[in-house]
Amino acid sequence: MKKIILILFLIGFILPSTAQMNRGMNRSGGLNDMSRYSKGDPQREKKDPVIETMKYLKEELSLDSFQEAAVKSYLLENIAESEKANAILINPEDKKTKFEELRKTFDEKTKSILRPDQIEKFTKLSEDAKGNKKSKKKKKKEEEN
Repeated sequence: MKKIILILFLIGFILPSTAQMNRGMNRSGGLNDMSRYSKGDPQREKKDPVIETMKYLKEELSLDSFQEAAVKSYLLENIAESEKANAILINPEDKKTKFEELRKTFDEKTKSILRPDQIEKFTKLSEDAKGNKKSKKKKKKEEEN
């Protein structure tokens, strides 16, 4: 009788511990399943912002090869200057004004090589991007309150 009670007592401890262990061992369907966060997951891969921006602009503006090369060089210049300004400047207001100047310079250079119909599309895209940023800021402020 004592042996049966001892066996039931051990089974009572072993079964729950193995069930918990299976969930933590990266098996599919478990609560602690971390396999979806693996490095090979295409949703989590880092994308190059220059390449993504160029793909977008090329599709939206129908850039030819010369325009594409020029816009890419302007974009790389802009990113380099932005990184320098971000490293040097401490005051957020100074950074904001510098980034605004850099954006205006980029827009002017880009518009100088575009056709009139492309300039209209580019201006609209820029305005839409500004609007999206403002609406995101408003949403954040509303969530904080």
